Amino acid sequence: MKYNPDVMIKQFTIFCRIERGLSETTLRTYRSTLNEFFMWMDSKGYLFEELTKEALSEWSQDMFMVSGLVNANTRGKKISNLRTFFSWAVMTDRLKENPAESLPIPKVPQKHPQVYTDDQLALLFSSFDENKPMELRNYCMLIVTYAAALRASELVHLDVNDIKDHTHFIALSIRGGKGAKDRTISIRALAAKVLRKWLMVRRELDAEPDPLFVSLRRGPGYEQGKRLGSQYFHDILKRHAPIMGLRDSDVFLHKLRSTGITDYYNSGRDKCERCGSKVHTVDHLELMRFSGHKDPKSLLRYVLITPRVQKLSIPKKTLDNIERKMEEIKNGGFNETSN
Repeated sequence: MKYNPDVMIKQFTIFCRIERGLSETTLRTYRSTLNEFFMWMDSKGYLFEELTKEALSEWSQDMFMVSGLVNANTRGKKISNLRTFFSWAVMTDRLKENPAESLPIPKVPQKHPQVYTDDQLALLFSSFDENKPMELRNYCMLIVTYAAALRASELVHLDVNDIKDHTHFIALSIRGGKGAKDRTISIRALAAKVLRKWLMVRRELDAEPDPLFVSLRRGPGYEQGKRLGSQYFHDILKRHAPIMGLRDSDVFLHKLRSTGITDYYNSGRDKCERCGSKVHTVDHLELMRFSGHKDPKSLLRYVLITPRVQKLSIPKKTLDNIERKMEEIKNGGFNETSN
């Protein structure tokens, strides 16, 4: 039986949206991977119902050797996407077995997350003139992204109604994040102050009523009053690389998000200098809620542990207690119930 790739992709994405609750952003990555794969399959003369593990291995090698896709993380995501698709094909009796099930995923080198320093953020944020609407908007986009550790898609899809001002803090309702996960993030201090100022300007604009961040320009490529796209946000960061004293290649969106996640985590390591009691602790569950991650392993790629946190260790009191018991053992007076 000959299957129509377009029909299968449509049915698969409908399944993912309804049964798995995946977001449109995730579905777009599935469509992109599957369209690329089916084009490759046709070029090789393979039939869908006759696909083998060897054919999938050839596709994986061609990604690297022919297409020049050397990024292990990207190749791994594409292989994972195909595994999911073929699992669905087996479940719906389109295939007898999943040819991608044992296809190895490239090992991704573990690197320290890249983050901006406080000095670099101060240089970035202070470069905007808050009295100019466009610069105030750009400033607000950047500082809210940092303070709430947002993805680009989450930032540009924020609506005015997603903002709830509680005087001492502002709550952001992040809807339809990665994996269609919703969450609420609080921002305070400078970030909340800048957002309030932008909201005052935003309410006076002749623009679409829903989007929080809209275009203020007229001309080719710009629709005044319309929702901004994520590419504009990337462009803002790139333009400000020299101000931070960085190369263009060292300035990118995920670095700002990673900085926010890192600072949020490290802020929870404070202890009372006198008694040693925890003032506030950010555990992994809280960090996952804040960042919108469901996998602790993927979350670790965003967190750079600062030297201040690295200095934390097993308490001196515990080690002193062990040392005292060692002395008792040597002297023959050890008692297991002694403290």
